[in-house]
Amino acid sequence: MARRLTCDRVLFVNSNHTLRQDALQSRFTPPAAPVSVLVVTQIRLYADGIADGLRELDTIARVEVAASCDAALQSHAAAPTDVVVLDLAGIDDAGSARAFVHAAPAARVVALAVREHDDDVVDWAEHGAVGIVTRRASFDDLVHAIHAAAIGECACSPRVAGALVRRVAAVAAERRQVMPHHALTLRECEIADLLREGLSNKEIAARLLLGVSTVKNHVHNVLTKVNARSRSEAVALLVATRDPDPVSSGTGSSRSVRR
Repeated sequence: MARRLTCDRVLFVNSNHTLRQDALQSRFTPPAAPVSVLVVTQIRLYADGIADGLRELDTIARVEVAASCDAALQSHAAAPTDVVVLDLAGIDDAGSARAFVHAAPAARVVALAVREHDDDVVDWAEHGAVGIVTRRASFDDLVHAIHAAAIGECACSPRVAGALVRRVAAVAAERRQVMPHHALTLRECEIADLLREGLSNKEIAARLLLGVSTVKNHVHNVLTKVNARSRSEAVALLVATRDPDPVSSGTGSSRSVRR
């Protein structure tokens, strides 16, 4: 058993790497084809340790190393890899790392050594990282994140998942607070009520004695006004923000609303 020390990261590499292969395959489903990886870090010890560890795996086809984000852009443009690992502990300028993500939108980026703070986790997710590996993660966690990124999935720790879920909930709450229910016409409110009940366009048309095409137009207007991207999302938002009298202005009970 050979031991390689990379500052605060220790990688144990078996000479025939059978134990590591078996352990990884028992925990995670490997990608169908070997993965190519570009590791970006200014710290050579980190780069050598991570690269050597990855090269021991049968699931990794090729490992390239870049000492800067500029060099990574050139390397990725010349010979694209399936996954790019940005080692944030080894990159002085976080801005250049974010710029790399935006300059190479096709790259599947795994952000390594992210601080375990909600703001940092969400920031990298919003900038386009498809994998987020915190500073407490193990080498196997990094490999899992690389495998997942290569097949279009996201592997993350429960703490990272919690941060992302909290962010989604906060965004949803903000959207509910600004939903323009007051902008719905009386007919659209009727349509919204029937959407909440789960009725189809044909069923709504039969209930309200309207043409199906007319109902489709009203449903489209409702989705637009509640800022929903799909019918199911609109229903969820409408249920969460049900207003017994969404078109009332608070003055009088009779309203003249164009149907």
